[in-house]
Amino acid sequence: MLTGRKTHLKFDDYTSDSIAITNGTTQGCPLSMLFYAFYNAPLIEVAHHKHESSLGFVDDSMMLAIADSLTQAHNTVKAMMERPNRGFDWSTSHNFLFELSKLALMHFPCTPHNTIPPDLSLSRRNLDGSTTLQTVKTVATYKYLGVVFDSKLCWTAHLQKSLPAPRGGPAKSRAFPRSQEACLPTVSDNFTTLSQSPPSSM
Repeated sequence: MLTGRKTHLKFDDYTSDSIAITNGTTQGCPLSMLFYAFYNAPLIEVAHHKHESSLGFVDDSMMLAIADSLTQAHNTVKAMMERPNRGFDWSTSHNFLFELSKLALMHFPCTPHNTIPPDLSLSRRNLDGSTTLQTVKTVATYKYLGVVFDSKLCWTAHLQKSLPAPRGGPAKSRAFPRSQEACLPTVSDNFTTLSQSPPSSM
């Protein structure tokens, strides 16, 4: 069903030659969501231990590590990507190379006094035997599946994005009193997440 398929690119008065489809389904295929569930399952399963978690929806994915310190959580997320049969190996075997420049790192410290480790350095083995090094920057906010997260798990940034712009002008920054911030209670562990989203959703 998914072999021997071809497509054309067409815009204005130009139509390309026939192009073989070697990966994925056609645009709008009703089976896409079902296929993604099977396709992504091994990536979700890279979380092997109780302090690791991996989430995914279609081509958005997130890896979460919980530890006594942010440095430990940091190292766990790195291992979830680099160790054999983990994230990078999945991406190679499934012909889905992560766009490393789209990775984002976010820390959720349980107290303001936790030391924030430096940006994450990842090493990916490429098919030609070379190695790609990527520094993943720590971000203050990140949009995942339409929700804007911040390191304090307060939702001010999300509210700013969600409220409609004033009529007759561009959206303006709005200040919210502390009582309107929806903050989660202080947690007893430190969290670190590594997220990957496609360029179109950023």
